[in-house]
Amino acid sequence: MIEAGDYFSVTRGFEFGKVSSISGLFHIPAQDDNKPSYDRSHEGMVYLAMESCFPMVAAKCVYVDNNHSYKSDCLGKVISLNTSEIETMVLSKKYLESLGIQNVSVKAGEQ
Repeated sequence: MIEAGDYFSVTRGFEFGKVSSISGLFHIPAQDDNKPSYDRSHEGMVYLAMESCFPMVAAKCVYVDNNHSYKSDCLGKVISLNTSEIETMVLSKKYLESLGIQNVSVKAGEQ
């Protein structure tokens, strides 16, 4: 579970066609081969959790990789994510530093 102060990435977005939020109004059907299709709009981005009220997380975009520089206008923006519809991964301090994200504070016991 993501807590305030965690840095995280979205590893798998919501599955198109199985969304319970308002974004489900903009349904994009799954591929013809019946394999699930997932939202990739958060790919290449790192977020800082500002506040968590499970399953919702208010998160600030703090990093966009070079392969997704067209998303750079997202930097510094705060969004609300429903973590029951997506898969996320909390990132380690070493991983964040390897991306060039400095001054990272992590909770006791995390590296």
